[in-house]
Amino acid sequence: MAESLYAELGGKADSIHLLDWPDAAAAKAHSEATEELRNQMKKVRAVCSLGLEKRAASSMPVRQALASATVLGKGGMTDWMKSVVAEELNVHEVLTKESGEDTAVELDVVLTPALKREGAARDLVRNVNDLRKTSGLTLQDRVVIVYFTASDFWKETVAEHGASVVAGTLADRIEEGQPYEPKSLWFEDHELHVAIVKQ
Repeated sequence: MAESLYAELGGKADSIHLLDWPDAAAAKAHSEATEELRNQMKKVRAVCSLGLEKRAASSMPVRQALASATVLGKGGMTDWMKSVVAEELNVHEVLTKESGEDTAVELDVVLTPALKREGAARDLVRNVNDLRKTSGLTLQDRVVIVYFTASDFWKETVAEHGASVVAGTLADRIEEGQPYEPKSLWFEDHELHVAIVKQ
């Protein structure tokens, strides 16, 4: 029975009985590392949850990039933990600050012009993808994004983030023109007319 189970599980040796007994110290180290990883993941989930609550309380949608999030509490965070939190909260930087209190998260909600353009680009991606759905197009359909705007803000946004908009919508390209039956997209008091054309 042991031999057949060992073979089914992908054992490489000729026989399970030829294997050395597991090293107790190695097994203990593995167990401790696994427990540490569990604790780290638990902290990441807690920080993300607190950060999203802060966003909601500030009426700041996740698609709007922020400069930073500061995590207060006991113990630091590894680089991979910060990376996960940064992606989930859509912030450019995750800072940590030692505190004897329970874990808390502070967000820098000051929006610079650059952050606003980044947020507007994400909003554009979401709207173009919605246009795909309402037009009955699939992700396999090749499209071109056509836009028109009198807003310098939107012109700068497209110039700066056009490549990411194309990538995020799987479009062939984005170009200025006269879109047919466009959708009006507003960011603050800046208007953009956008449509998609199937190729």
